[in-house]
Amino acid sequence: LTACSLQPFHVAQACLDSLVNIQDIQEIIMVDWASEPSLSDQFEYYVNSHEKLKLARVNYEKDFSLARAYNLAATIASHSNLLFVDCSNQLASSVVTHGIRPLEPNIIQSSLGGSLFAITRKDFWSIGGFDERLNARVTHKSQFSTPVHWVIHEFVQRAKQSRMIVKPLDDSLLHALP
Repeated sequence: LTACSLQPFHVAQACLDSLVNIQDIQEIIMVDWASEPSLSDQFEYYVNSHEKLKLARVNYEKDFSLARAYNLAATIASHSNLLFVDCSNQLASSVVTHGIRPLEPNIIQSSLGGSLFAITRKDFWSIGGFDERLNARVTHKSQFSTPVHWVIHEFVQRAKQSRMIVKPLDDSLLHALP
């Protein structure tokens, strides 16, 4: 699952290429909002040529946020395991060999920066998904200075309060795109 807002086409395509090429990833949901021109239009051929790729476009939605986009992607997804990837990153092909997928309930796997995050669908919704009010509450800078970091950090804190186990993921599994 990935979400893009105001990302250039080449960045979103590089992210999707890295996901499409990993055989164990069975479904890719990309939510695009506020990108002009729409990534949906630019990716029409790409979506049609990759059966596991689904693209959702959100138009003219007031106060749409990363948390809402991730929740929408989780709603659309049809599999029991969810893997969230910040669309400004490429996923390393070794991600599957590192065991990135929650095989047991009550376990979350998250990179330090929050750009890569894995959880079962049941656990995700038992915590209530991402807090869609979060972007409005972010008023100061800290180590979690981007919306991705804030959204994931806040979710992980609620998961810990629910007695879930958080296992760290190596940030080397992601490559930031220029």
